[in-house]
Amino acid sequence: MQGESAKVSAWTFFSLSALIVLADQVIKWLVQQSMAYGESIEITSFFN
Repeated sequence: MQGESAKVSAWTFFSLSALIVLADQVIKWLVQQSMAYGESIEITSFFN
């Protein structure tokens, strides 16, 4: 019984990790398409 629940949580962890990596790559691609090389966006003066 323990092995089965461990397998489910491992698949859940793997799926969540894959989803995060995919979202990260899509967001990076979208930013790359919408900004020119060297362009920056000031969020706050602290982060600039």
